[in-house]
Amino acid sequence: MLRATIVCVLLAACADSSPAPKSDEQAQDTDWTSSDTGEQAEDTSEYAEDSASPPEDSGGPPEDTGEPPVLLPAPSINGEHSAGHTQPTWAWTWPYEATELQWRIDDGDWWEGDPTENRVTSPTPLTEGSHTVSIRAADADGLWSSPGTFVTEVNLHSRPGYWSGVAHDLTSSPLGHALGIVAHNCYEDSASSPGVNLIETLNLLTEARADGADLLELDVRYAGGDWVVEHDDWGGTDAARLSDVLADGALKTWTQPLFIEIKERDPTLEESASLLNLLISEGYAVNGRPVFFRAFQDERVDNLVFLRELLDTGDYAFNSHYFRLHLLLDDDTAGSTSGFQTLIDEADSSGFDGVEFSWTTPDLFNLIEYAEALDLGTAMWTVPELMGEAWCASMREDIDALVVDYDIDECRLVAEEDTHLIYMNTAAIGSSMDVEWSGSGGEPMLTELGALDLPTTARRSSGAGLLGTALLFEADLETSLPLYDADNDLGEGFLLAATIEFDDLDLSSGETVAVFSKADSGAFALELHGEFWSTKLRFGVHVGDEYHYSDVSVSGLDTAQSHFIMASYDGAGRVRLWLNNSDSGVDETAVLSGGVTQNDVPVRLGADPEGSTDTRYHFSGRIQMAMLQKWRDH
Repeated sequence: MLRATIVCVLLAACADSSPAPKSDEQAQDTDWTSSDTGEQAEDTSEYAEDSASPPEDSGGPPEDTGEPPVLLPAPSINGEHSAGHTQPTWAWTWPYEATELQWRIDDGDWWEGDPTENRVTSPTPLTEGSHTVSIRAADADGLWSSPGTFVTEVNLHSRPGYWSGVAHDLTSSPLGHALGIVAHNCYEDSASSPGVNLIETLNLLTEARADGADLLELDVRYAGGDWVVEHDDWGGTDAARLSDVLADGALKTWTQPLFIEIKERDPTLEESASLLNLLISEGYAVNGRPVFFRAFQDERVDNLVFLRELLDTGDYAFNSHYFRLHLLLDDDTAGSTSGFQTLIDEADSSGFDGVEFSWTTPDLFNLIEYAEALDLGTAMWTVPELMGEAWCASMREDIDALVVDYDIDECRLVAEEDTHLIYMNTAAIGSSMDVEWSGSGGEPMLTELGALDLPTTARRSSGAGLLGTALLFEADLETSLPLYDADNDLGEGFLLAATIEFDDLDLSSGETVAVFSKADSGAFALELHGEFWSTKLRFGVHVGDEYHYSDVSVSGLDTAQSHFIMASYDGAGRVRLWLNNSDSGVDETAVLSGGVTQNDVPVRLGADPEGSTDTRYHFSGRIQMAMLQKWRDH
């Protein structure tokens, strides 16, 4: 009964042939309709001939003898007006019992089809542009119909990376990386009635859109025979019905995809089907505006399993390309890096499209790289309200989406702001000895390794630590990587981020090791510094004729894992430091006032610069990503 219902809803020729006009803002079609059976649409592009052409036509429509042939009415055709993939499917119905079927695309040859099937699919990829499918059928008496036609526009909304296929104008970094900023918990579920919760939810969605959110997050669960918008999956509910939210006319015209977390802990296949049908019937999950379903790796993951099963049946041929499934992983979902990697592998083999990590997950950048190597999308949750600008700026080149509690408009501003000084990520360079990085104005730079005073590369394909290729620094060989003289703006400071694997954290008292530095009577330094009781990681800036440091103990830090470090000073405030996205235990400076002192030495990785060419305080370990930005008061 379930499958019959799905087929009836999705593939029956029951749609209005005169769709309502769409808003100018809507960048994609939100409906599929039956074909216009009165006339053939004009061909606007060529279709590559299939090598398996149909045989000679011995029983097809009669030749033109000068007398008008007796033709039966044309089949009615449904399909996608706008397709974001190259092999669309079209469904057809006919009021007679078909014994023969022929069809073609554009001006191609007529192919023989199966008259017992109610659909045809392009056998080879179509080019972008407009394509007309024609279908004709014959009954048991050999009488042929006139051809029914349907026009499909193939529009791939192509862009590099995970967001290809999305029409919305996503946040874009100064180097051109597309970043999806997700408005977290964009709903209300604590009001006294479903009606009030609906009003407040629509208000929050409207506000998030106005602030520049790229995706809108809703949490849903199944309660009382309906899907409701609610955070927790237990007890009674006064939450707004999802159907009422989706029915909002304004929401339907927006371009932002919906980012739906499924909270249901005891899902069924029937409930999952009703969720799909609800979204499709309201015009969502269409070309350019996919719907994202997300669920945690516990009993809730069964929601994704059921959805994948349904989408693979073929019953959702017009919409299945526009659903993406994401697995949510908490920081303790697995007990080790290898355990997380196993879950990522399972997500990939289950047909999921992306993984999302808690911001406090150990070895975070290892897992991001592991997922990206499998062509999975990546996201991190949740950027906090306090100091959220640091994450929006620091991760703008390295992740596909950020779920944020921080102000949406400010997050988008700092992610797009042209504060770039340096960016390097060597993860994907393989065995190459050429290191590409971006310098002033985003200009591509190239450093050829091989000299004795330069680092080498080391590649790791599995396990913990920096995955992929990283730069390998050796203190005994006094290696370092010079970049360029990157200065802050006058009166302001710097934002720094790096992914690092340390070889040695046991420094003697007074010993210093420079990791990322421009310190020579000015600028900044990210260093390890030995003190009497422990070794500390510290970030210092030169303000008012002296260096001011924030620091944190690295006692107990796992040297087998990678570590993500952020540090900042904006010219009016404290020097700040985060180790693995935490400032716990960080001893910050007092509030400072004044810009960081400029100097004329190059930024170096792996050593402290002394003038233009000399170095000291050499580092042993690996560095994969290094980013430096100009940083103002936020």
